[in-house]
Amino acid sequence: MIDYERLLPHVAKPARYTGGEWNQIVKDWSTCDVRMLLAYPELYEIGMSNLGIALLYDIINSRPEYLAERAFSPWVDMEALLERSHTPIFSLESKQPAAAFDIIGFSIGYELKYSNVLTFLNLAHLPIHSKNRTADHPLIIAGGSCSMNPEPLADFIDAFVLGEGEEIIIEIRRTLEANKMTDGVHIRLTLSRGEKITSGMDPRLNQSGPTLIVLAEFKSPVYSKKGLSFVTSSMRRSPPDFLDPRIHHNNLLSSIMAKIEANMAGADSALMLDTHGFIAEAHGSHVFFVRGGPSSGIAARAGSTVGNPEDGGTEERSEADSGAGPGSEVDGVETDRETSPSVRIFTPSTDACPKGITRETVLRLCHENGIAAVVRNISLAEAYNADEMFCTGTMGEIAGITKLDGRTIGTGEVGPVTLQIAELYRAVTASQGFEMVG
Repeated sequence: MIDYERLLPHVAKPARYTGGEWNQIVKDWSTCDVRMLLAYPELYEIGMSNLGIALLYDIINSRPEYLAERAFSPWVDMEALLERSHTPIFSLESKQPAAAFDIIGFSIGYELKYSNVLTFLNLAHLPIHSKNRTADHPLIIAGGSCSMNPEPLADFIDAFVLGEGEEIIIEIRRTLEANKMTDGVHIRLTLSRGEKITSGMDPRLNQSGPTLIVLAEFKSPVYSKKGLSFVTSSMRRSPPDFLDPRIHHNNLLSSIMAKIEANMAGADSALMLDTHGFIAEAHGSHVFFVRGGPSSGIAARAGSTVGNPEDGGTEERSEADSGAGPGSEVDGVETDRETSPSVRIFTPSTDACPKGITRETVLRLCHENGIAAVVRNISLAEAYNADEMFCTGTMGEIAGITKLDGRTIGTGEVGPVTLQIAELYRAVTASQGFEMVG
């Protein structure tokens, strides 16, 4: 518990930080399995009247095993005082430091609050970037109207909740508990437009609100680890001007048709190209390629004319990489390192496919373990000449690919770099994450 009373004489409006209002709920921390801090990145006077915070506060605390407390952004006098005294920001109810909670949930209704979120994380003595946080830190989630466009805060938030967060949190737990699921479970969330008053495509016909489907299955990884066979599909991934690939929706007919082609060819999966002929992804996973030595020509050279694929260019630096550490940056692209690595991993840009959690994890693991990884457009000819190839996905994990369009990749065996990445990934998933049920 924070000794907050010593701070109050030095700030204006100390009642902002004391709590104790009517209907405040204070629970015994030792009796609760999950402790959540509802953080509103604005002053107490503004956030206290927010209906969404009040609803979440009531719903979460209605369950005896859950605990929800509140915190609001401090005024500049308290912010300066917290920084000078090295005191972390704390909750209103129990005065516990924010970092002591299992989950910190931000409600973000306006873009002007983005900077307040980062300030809050800093005052909580938490790493600002999600890639620098571990399983020992709280899970940082965000909801509200701004979560519909998560990109501005994507590097700082662990998960965004689209829709009504107060229902999603409870329903996931209810589903797992009702089915006595505690481990080895794959959860897929689907949010439909809900029931219609009559048939038709007009969204105004859906007047009952969206329907949340929590599909939880005892499910093992779907891909063999002994080496997969891929074929290139005739189906193309649609470009952003047709449908933004970051929107993960149920209209997966092109992926299904690609998988049908793979089935007909006796292959495990289908590789899909974008409308320019570059590799986009597999029908249900992302793909990575490995080349040995700097002579492979994969790395961008200093002074090269390159651009960011998200802006229509030809090459981008690893999204998981930062400016720190070995390696330099020219126009946002990773350049050759002072000591050229013996291995480089490269993967297609996300122009025509979603980013993917497993894909991002692999890129982060490469950065953390000194493996050079580059994100850029990749042709089929380059893929055929790769030394190794593997795919990534939630249900596929890390799986080696040994054949593409009948051509043998590398030695025809799952390669050592693929095995190394798979082992790093297993270690991360075994030690990090959020416990949904006990």
